[in-house]
Amino acid sequence: MICACFIGGLFFWTSCRSNSSLEEKPVARVYDRYLYPSDLKGIVPDGVPAEDSAKLCQEFIDTWIKHHLLLQVASENLSGKLPEIDRQAQEYRESLLIEAYMQEWLDQNLDTSLPHEQIQAYYDENPDQFRLAENVFRVDFVISEPEKIERDSIRFWFRNLQRYQDELDCYCSISCIDYVIDGPKWYSLEDLGRNFPGGEIQPGQLEGNDWIEVVHQDRISMLRVRERKRKGEPTPLDYCKTDIGKRILNRRHRDLIKSTYRDLYIEGGKRDLFTIYS
Repeated sequence: MICACFIGGLFFWTSCRSNSSLEEKPVARVYDRYLYPSDLKGIVPDGVPAEDSAKLCQEFIDTWIKHHLLLQVASENLSGKLPEIDRQAQEYRESLLIEAYMQEWLDQNLDTSLPHEQIQAYYDENPDQFRLAENVFRVDFVISEPEKIERDSIRFWFRNLQRYQDELDCYCSISCIDYVIDGPKWYSLEDLGRNFPGGEIQPGQLEGNDWIEVVHQDRISMLRVRERKRKGEPTPLDYCKTDIGKRILNRRHRDLIKSTYRDLYIEGGKRDLFTIYS
């Protein structure tokens, strides 16, 4: 175990090395590899007691020794494979470097704006790609505490929405946890189960215009279907706009990478940076 005084000495050497012509004294050696005090920088977080600091440093040194002992044995026993391993390591390094650069380039240059007009145009140009795989529903709903909800009033206001919109809004803003009146969002049956937990909503319940009540812990949800689209029909734009956005961004991503390689090739040719030998 390295004592606390020795640990202090290690960091004394580390902090003074830049201002001294003396070389660092190693703290460990494996074959012709050496571990120096500066290599231990950052191993011990600030404020750690001396005893724990010593333990952390000793564990690091032991791990370093084991690693390089095993590395030496592997190198000796796989000497015939070293050229291939070196080639793979070089390819991996190059791939990491290119990937890191391209990610930075994309972060700086990829247009991530998604105006509604572009999403609408993509939707209109690719109608066959957007067909429903399941029934979806657009619903009105109110979510409230059971003791606060006025079921009969809610039904009446919704039935006479043009006349009583203000009354409904006023009531819901005061007494409801959440509510939506004629919202644009579409839900699958599974979506409804996630958004209104507590009781399984059966498909048959969604065929009429009656209110469905779902109780969950200290909440009650009342919902009714305002509009429905069935499997095989065109997907409502609001239901698939997230997917369209991803497709547009993926296409821009591919196009930007392609154009980057093309521009590099053209510029490299102009500057005589490469040669193709016949």
